Amino acid sequence: MSAGLVRPEPGKRPKASCTRFEASLPDELWQSDFTHWPIATVPGAVVVSRLDDRSRNLLHARAFATVTMDDVQATFLQACAEHGIPARTLTDNGTVYTTRPISAAPGRSERTLALMGVRQSNGRPCHPQTQGKIERYHRTLKQWLSARPLASSIDELNEQLAEFRHVYNEERPHRALGRRTPGEAYRAKGKALPDPELAAGTQTKLDEQRRRETTAGSPGATRRKPIPKDERAEPARADVTIGPGIRRIDRRGCVTQNNIAGKRRIFNLGKHNAGRMAELLIDHGRAVATDLETGEILADQTLDATREYQYRKPANDVNDAPRQM
Repeated sequence: MSAGLVRPEPGKRPKASCTRFEASLPDELWQSDFTHWPIATVPGAVVVSRLDDRSRNLLHARAFATVTMDDVQATFLQACAEHGIPARTLTDNGTVYTTRPISAAPGRSERTLALMGVRQSNGRPCHPQTQGKIERYHRTLKQWLSARPLASSIDELNEQLAEFRHVYNEERPHRALGRRTPGEAYRAKGKALPDPELAAGTQTKLDEQRRRETTAGSPGATRRKPIPKDERAEPARADVTIGPGIRRIDRRGCVTQNNIAGKRRIFNLGKHNAGRMAELLIDHGRAVATDLETGEILADQTLDATREYQYRKPANDVNDAPRQM
């Protein structure tokens, strides 16, 4: 560089500046991810794996034709049954692991982890280096599978994965572990444990939520427990009159108005009407929603004073049709 033969790149971060993370105990952190692998009978399989961060011990590996949140949860519970419950998990932001990218409410799998006292971490989007150990493991797995005949079924691939897991954990020394095998490193130290306070706090919140749902008249109870269509009955008409109010139909197809019989009410007018301006009138307990521009009646129904959310009951025949462009 001093001779002018090398172009300086001050914006390029040197590898020496990178901080390498490693859990201090087995089961302190489990990494999980899935990868795709071809088989003869279907376009491909999805292999879900769980790896201990401290020891690189392959805790579980199983192939599916397609993978769902239920499958991911099942693999986690199977790994826990064999190895015990970890303190934390680390995954990417795939929706089979977390609902954070699409919802503020935790998904079923996330609630299961919290109830077990397991804290969940997710890597930064588009930054696979956070889950670097399991990403590197995928390369080893695919090199091993490539050296063997292509599996003819999911079951045969799972047999290959069971063989690979034994070789990877017990026969193959790992350079990052001082030439020990992952299995030896996993068994060399005591294990980290889940957080009982997290489990107890989550259970308390769940019990409180269930109590609210089962308490008559509790806020939000009717929202969480929808009534099946075939069980809905015409509500008793309440003598409530509210002058016309203009609202924009939101992206859910709903309009919301406060202080109708002492409560906020949400009226479903249909998703295909989202973005339209509607006039809502309550006349002696009869709710009528009209398109402000065309005069089309979007809903004509009896107000259900016992519920915040008003089930959709469109006007008959042509008035239920989407607006033609």
